[in-house]
Amino acid sequence: MTTFYEFIKYNKFLKSANFEDQGKILPSNLMDKNLIPMNPFKNVPIFSIMDKGQLELIHRAAYQKTYPPDTFIFYEGDIADGLYVIVKGKVRIFLADEKGREITLSILGDGNFLGEMALFDEYPRSANAITLKETNFLILTKSYFLKQIEASPIVTRGILKEMSLRLRGANDKIRSLALLDVAGRLARILIDLARKEGVFLNKGNAAIIPKPIQQDLADMVGASRETVSRVLAMLQKDKFITITQKDILIHNIGDFQ
Repeated sequence: MTTFYEFIKYNKFLKSANFEDQGKILPSNLMDKNLIPMNPFKNVPIFSIMDKGQLELIHRAAYQKTYPPDTFIFYEGDIADGLYVIVKGKVRIFLADEKGREITLSILGDGNFLGEMALFDEYPRSANAITLKETNFLILTKSYFLKQIEASPIVTRGILKEMSLRLRGANDKIRSLALLDVAGRLARILIDLARKEGVFLNKGNAAIIPKPIQQDLADMVGASRETVSRVLAMLQKDKFITITQKDILIHNIGDFQ
């Protein structure tokens, strides 16, 4: 069986040999307007408080890249080349070992960004990033992004705020892995998904989320797919959730937490 690292090595060979289509690249001013808003940076928290002129300068400096589903954006150990802003799509950030075991660190969607850590500390990429569906990016080169950090206190504050939120999220994940059982960790993940992409009902006491793939849930929880399947069935039997073909309904978020 091919291990994860053998798979990565092969994919890197394809990249270096230019056999792999790494995505369609366009300057931002030639973007498909059906896919990309007029200036998507205004929807990105770290840039949203900038004025119209500043947003336009950043928009002109970016280039677009579209990746198909299940395509690696970068690998753990790669050298950082820029900041990736997700305009439309979904990306999984994860770690893996030599045996192919994986743990999902986060799932990022529209308006999120990735790849910032290696831009600051000059170390290689600390995790892998792969698309979960076709994803459109706007990419700022490393040199341009660092110039914006030096020139704009607004961007710097935005980056620090977002990185602080992500650090808090990492702390919560560590706490969950250390102190909670699989059911508790799974409940935390479902609540987090509800906050990110769910629809709240009954004055915020209930929520509907798109039904995740069980393997993705297992990778986020740090358990086997079979264990996650059993826990989901238990939660449904105890009427904490209802699982349909496309969605999961959380009945009472207060009780669920």
